[in-house]
Amino acid sequence: MKMKTKFFIFCLLFTALFTSFVYAENASLGDILASPNNFTGKEVQIEGEVIGEPLNDEAGVWVNVSTGQEQIGVFFEDKERIEEIIYWGDYSTTGDQIRVIGVFYKNCPEHQVSDLHLKSLKIIHKGYENEYVISPWKKQLAKILSMICLAMALIYFIKLRYGKRN
Repeated sequence: MKMKTKFFIFCLLFTALFTSFVYAENASLGDILASPNNFTGKEVQIEGEVIGEPLNDEAGVWVNVSTGQEQIGVFFEDKERIEEIIYWGDYSTTGDQIRVIGVFYKNCPEHQVSDLHLKSLKIIHKGYENEYVISPWKKQLAKILSMICLAMALIYFIKLRYGKRN
């Protein structure tokens, strides 16, 4: 065989091998959860917001990822990987937006739930603290309603104490 043909075959084989290791199905989490049998055991890629808190397990750490409508637990075998995540979503915080590549399991043999086992993690956008400002009229309304409730409670207890006795 000529050198050019050998080189071409080598490049073709290398490309085929490389794409089989790097390729992950890019599907929405809704699609994955709607037809889990089509994705179980396959490498998938999802993007979403980190929510809640990390949950420690003996073998690793669980992280919840939300895409808005759907959520899934992602299992990190390497506990130190969660240090990359700075913001965890809750009422006062918008969590980091991450891209996760991992193996999806409809019924994970290790955990007995639908989950994703992490292979690759990338922070797409950092999260941030949410600033909630309560308008002055809402504060004033809350004060007025509190006073009305206290006055009504006081009237009720006075009637109970000094009301009509038999």
